Amino acid sequence: MAGSYTAKLTARTVTAIKPNGQDFDVRDSDLRGFHIRVTKAGEMVYRFQYRRPDGSRPVLTLGKVSELTPDQARRAANAHFLAVGGGADPRKARLDWIAAPTMDDLWERYERERLKIKNRERTIAEYVRNWKTHAKPILGGMKVAEVGRKDLNAVVAAMGIKHTTANRVVALLSVMFNFAVENELRPDNPAAGMRKHREATRDVAFTDDELGRIAAAIENEREGWARTALTLMMVTGARHREVLSAEWSEFDLDDSAPTWRLPAQRMKGGKSHTYALDSETVAIIRDWRASAPFLSPRWVFPNIKGTGPKESLQKPWARVKAEANLTRGVLHSFRHTFLTRLAESGASAIDIRNTAGHADIATSMKYVHAAETARLRELQDQNRKAIRDAMKKKPRSAEIVPLRGEAESA
Repeated sequence: MAGSYTAKLTARTVTAIKPNGQDFDVRDSDLRGFHIRVTKAGEMVYRFQYRRPDGSRPVLTLGKVSELTPDQARRAANAHFLAVGGGADPRKARLDWIAAPTMDDLWERYERERLKIKNRERTIAEYVRNWKTHAKPILGGMKVAEVGRKDLNAVVAAMGIKHTTANRVVALLSVMFNFAVENELRPDNPAAGMRKHREATRDVAFTDDELGRIAAAIENEREGWARTALTLMMVTGARHREVLSAEWSEFDLDDSAPTWRLPAQRMKGGKSHTYALDSETVAIIRDWRASAPFLSPRWVFPNIKGTGPKESLQKPWARVKAEANLTRGVLHSFRHTFLTRLAESGASAIDIRNTAGHADIATSMKYVHAAETARLRELQDQNRKAIRDAMKKKPRSAEIVPLRGEAESA
């Protein structure tokens, strides 16, 4: 360094500084440690230097002279000066901040250490999709420690009317922040307690008339695989994802009691499950196998490349709903209808759990309670009607019976 000069760093003195082909500093006469480094290449940078208890003298770069005014640089330097006076180490704090994990870092660790270990493939795929599509573009580069509720609200707002997806993204961020808290990456979960959008209920049980219209529309569906898949959902109560991912090896169609056995890894509850089949369902499955334009040795409903199963029934279902003139219901409504009618027929919670493959008996109990509530409501309505009918009847005229004494005197 050619030398060091001292002057009060103002707009006028900074403008007067000229590079001379050597490295030198121009130190501020008022604020200790605040200076401009002028390099031999002609670059001028505001900096702040301070002394640590061990005698070392680290330097913080505040910004280029072309980017900051002298007053802005002075305020930044003064903040560091006060922090040092309070025992802080700004250089270490900056390095720690640079090394602090970002949300991208948190996602990579969460995906590796938690998501792929404790979840099914479908859940993993959904979380990865929601992170990459909705959360990462806004939060990815932010430090885990600096993300606040306003940032999460920005993620939700960016999804507009996709209310269901927004709820899923909030749920994902909540488990990620819980993971961060567990690993001491931050002290709290900013997603905890966030209000979620109200979602359209999936608890629709189709009426007899609706089932008839749906069945007729399914017969007219142009894609054979969709006709088979939708019918299989209707008559088994299986989840639509279970139907889409069905494999030929899971079906026993030749036995006197035909079945569809799903392995534990394909079930939501993580336990193997068996759906009973009747002869008509067996015939539908066999007809599909005989008429399929492309028969996969593994998948019942293979994708166009044969590399895996079909991924969605939404488009065929939309066509069926339109033809059936149906204004309510989603794919899950097939399962809800099957189990609701089973409960209404008198099935117990255990019967429903064994039919549906619920992991928690509480889920099955909801169907039983709903059936009992409906039955009680019907009985109450009948009772109210009987009471109102009785109230509407005119009382008969009372017969006048004379007392014994009065009759004798007469």
